[in-house]
Amino acid sequence: RAEAAAMADILATADLSGLVGLNIPAPDIMNVGRLTVLARASAAEGDFTAAMAQMEEALVFEEALSYTEPPYWYYPARQTLGALALQAGQPERASQLFMETLVRQPNSSGALYGLSEAYRAMGDKNAAKYARGMFRQSLNTKKADFSIDRI
Repeated sequence: RAEAAAMADILATADLSGLVGLNIPAPDIMNVGRLTVLARASAAEGDFTAAMAQMEEALVFEEALSYTEPPYWYYPARQTLGALALQAGQPERASQLFMETLVRQPNSSGALYGLSEAYRAMGDKNAAKYARGMFRQSLNTKKADFSIDRI
């Protein structure tokens, strides 16, 4: 929480206009980070309602970031929200969030693992087994198996 407060202080007091002038959305990037830290703190305290609300807000900021390579923000907000939903006993919502992550980031091992856990929590053993197999396969992908037409 101290780190999130420090980030809020930077947002309130620092002159980020130089970065913004270079088309770097520094305030939005800082807000994604601040809200993610708050969500993780809330989850650590067992308050998944607050954690999910904070992560949903972080996701709004993250989705507003323009596409760049490398991306402005690497931390997977939607995937984290899915993990929080799973921890909060909402496996259906978690599975939807993990599937949305996979649409945006195919073969994401974290999303595949979360999806397998969500299916397991819903009692769908076949889907859980399939997602777990895809997760394991994502970890074993060899560089030789990669080609530009698979992007």
